[in-house]
Amino acid sequence: MSAELAAEVDTVHDEEMSAAILALYRSARPHLHADWGKDFDRPSPRAGTRPDPDR
Repeated sequence: MSAELAAEVDTVHDEEMSAAILALYRSARPHLHADWGKDFDRPSPRAGTRPDPDR
């Protein structure tokens, strides 16, 4: 963020905005994908492939 943009954001940032941002952060589910890949015991045999949760 440039200094100019930071100054502009600072002019409109208030307690209400801070409260809204904190509420949003606190409502997020932590580590949503923490269990992805737990069943894999080795790297993918082909580079660029990814796990398919529907299989």
